[in-house]
Parts: sequence; C-alpha cells; structure tokens
Amino acid sequence: MSLSFTKILIVLPWYSEHDAISNDAAWQTRLLKDKGFDTFLYAEGSAPRLAGEMVSFEQMRQLAADPRTLLIYHHGVYWIQGAQILEQARCHLVMKYHNITPPEFYRPYDRIATFATEAGRNQTHNFLKKKYFRAIIGDSHYNIDDLKEYQLILPPTFVVAPFNQLNDFDKVESDPEIRTELHGNGRFNLLFVGRIVPNKGILHIIEVIRKYIQFYGADIEINIIGGLGLSEDIYFREIEDKINTYKLCDHIHFLSGIEFSKIKAYFQYSNAFLLLSEHEGFCVPILESQYLDLPILALGNAAVPETLGNGQLILKPIDYSVFAAGIHRLKSDSELRNSCIAAGRLNYQRFKPQILLKELISILETLD
Repeated sequence: MSLSFTKILIVLPWYSEHDAISNDAAWQTRLLKDKGFDTFLYAEGSAPRLAGEMVSFEQMRQLAADPRTLLIYHHGVYWIQGAQILEQARCHLVMKYHNITPPEFYRPYDRIATFATEAGRNQTHNFLKKKYFRAIIGDSHYNIDDLKEYQLILPPTFVVAPFNQLNDFDKVESDPEIRTELHGNGRFNLLFVGRIVPNKGILHIIEVIRKYIQFYGADIEINIIGGLGLSEDIYFREIEDKINTYKLCDHIHFLSGIEFSKIKAYFQYSNAFLLLSEHEGFCVPILESQYLDLPILALGNAAVPETLGNGQLILKPIDYSVFAAGIHRLKSDSELRNSCIAAGRLNYQRFKPQILLKELISILETLD
C-alpha cells in the first residue's frame, strides 16, 4: 500500500516483560515489521534484557522529526519525557489509550500513586486540548468513553484491543507441584491475577470469601498473584487487618514474583477466576483465563463486560452475598462451568493477534 508515512515509531515510558502495555507495544512493533512496515520501538527505560529491541533516544528524536513517520504514543501513565516528545514531534501522531486509574482510588492510601494518576489524567486533558493526535485508538469502547468525559473535541476514535502474548503459555509446561497442591487440597480454588492496588478490589475479595464460608463452608481458598503496587503500606495493612480479623489466613494467599510455569498452572488447575476490580481499561487476565479454560465470575464495572464477552457470569453492583452464591453455583453446577468455558473460548477468538493486526492496519490506512 502507498501511505503518506513510510516509518512507524512506537513509544512508551517503560518496556518490560509480562506487562500489558509493554506487550501491546512490542507486538505492534513485531507484527507491523512482519507486514513490511519500517517499524521502531522506543521507551525511556526498560528491563536490561530488552534494551536491544529499542532505538536510542537520538534515533527516536530523528524519527519523530521526520514528516514521513507515524508515531503511536502509548498513553497509560504520567510521563514527562512523553509530553516533550509530543511537543517536539513533526510527524503524524496517534494515541493508543490504555486509560489511567482515577486518583480517587489511591487518595486514602498513597500520596505518590495519587499524584501520578492525577498528573496522568491532567496530561491526558492537556494532550487532547492541544490537539496533537490525528486519531485515538482505545483498548476498549470504555476507554474512548472515558476520553469523552473531558468534554473536548476528539479526533477520529477507534478501538483495537491490546496485543497479547497468550501463546507464551504454550511454550512452557505447567508446574506439576501446583497441580498436585490444587487438586489435593479438597477445596474450591479461586484465582485472581493483578497488582495489589485499591481499584483491583482485593478488599471486596476478602469480604466475598468471608461470606462464602459463612453460608457454604470452609472448603474454599483464593490465590492472588500480583506485585505490590503502592509506595506506602496503609492499604496493605488494611488488607492484613481484615484477613486477620476474619481469621482467613488459611483461605487467602498472596503470591508475587513466581515463575511463569507456576502462573500457567494456577490458571489451568484453579476452579474459577474471581474478578472484583472496580476499574479496568481492558483486563488481560480475562483473556488468559479464557485461553486456559478457566471460568470467570466478575463484577461488571468499567471495561470488564466488554472484554469478557457474551455468556459469562457478570454481577453488578457489588453484593458480597450474591457473589458468594455465584461461587457456590459455579462449584455445584458443572453445566454452568462448561458453558462459561465454551463462551470464553469463543470470546478469545476476537483477540487473536492476526485479527487485531488487521484491525490496526485498516485504521492506519484511513489516516493516509
């Protein structure tokens, strides 16, 4: 095809492994290269092993100064250098919008996270006000609707889900010890994967587990896989105090920094994924669960219903007793479990990388 740009520059603040925004940017770069586009990746920082995949700061500046370049700016966090890149760029600009968590979730718990989210959302407003972008691509329709809340005139908007690396699961064997542990503990094993931050609903999970035990018995546990996402420990202490008060230490387990083979095993051999997050711009663990045939019980907030697709167990508003009943129903009704798994397999087909690539290229063609 003949386009007004001949190079594509993809920029993001930080490039790391097993991070949703990084995965999206990395696979955009690789798949566009495979399609013959002259494509480059830049991040201000990266994990050491990944540094060789990126162009230098000076190369990035040269590309951004070239009118023949299309720059795709991944926006999901406050980034000082990113604002400078956009201000100085002389090329075509497109935003890939991953959403920024509202600061209200962090304000009671962490000053740094509150500042970062407030600054990030202010930066979003400033970017839109300055009309930098020829187009905006959201991870979800929810993300595009979020931008409309700024009450500014938007450029053309599109939706393309983030590229994923779910086939990485096919490259590793599940840890057999996790399988033995989960199959042998005599419990209904729940899973949650995500950072330990307020919008992810960890306190709600604790309340639901408490209600389940109260109504249906103690044959339940949940493994929560994710890193600590705050600089202050107020939120973590509240989690700890609630677990201790309810005497749930034997039922709620936190895991961080575990091997990928163990993560795969938890997805494969848990009984259900429990999602009580109050703010998600997309939620990649939904796809990971569906890819590995794990049924999901979810709170229907933000982009969660859109990502989950049809035929799933979605409840709203938060009612701990109702969620406990939902878990019990999943535990006791094999037909329902199988129906959720089948619907999840079908839903995942929408997010295969080649489908997303076709959607992305179609958008790029409209920018010519």
